[in-house]
Amino acid sequence: MTTKRQALLGVAFTAAGVSKLVSAPPQVDEFDRFGYPPALRYATGVVEVAGALLLFTGMKYPPAARLGGALIAGTMVGAVGTHVRVGDSPKRMVPPAILGVLASTIAYENHKALNARH
Repeated sequence: MTTKRQALLGVAFTAAGVSKLVSAPPQVDEFDRFGYPPALRYATGVVEVAGALLLFTGMKYPPAARLGGALIAGTMVGAVGTHVRVGDSPKRMVPPAILGVLASTIAYENHKALNARH
C-alpha cells in the first residue's frame, strides 16, 4: 500500500515541480499573487522534483522515501502557510494539507519499517 501511495505522490510532485521549473503560466501567476520572487518558484520546483525522485527511489531503498516524504511534507506546510498569509479561503488550503499529511504518513511508515528491521 505504501508503495502505491509513494508512486502516486511521486508522479504528482514530479508534475508539480516540473510545472514550476518550466514557468507554466498558472505557477507564475500563483507565485506572483503570493508576492514571491521567481527564484522561490524554481527552488520549490527543485524540492518537489527531488522529493518525488526520493519517493521513487524509496520503493527499493526505504530511507530515501523517508527523506522524500519529509521534504514534500515540509513544502506543503509552507504552501498552507502561504495560503493563510495571503488570506485564501480554507478550500484552497485543503489540497496541500492533504498532500502534506500523505507525505508525512509515507515518511513515518518508512521510518517505522526501518526501525522494525533493526
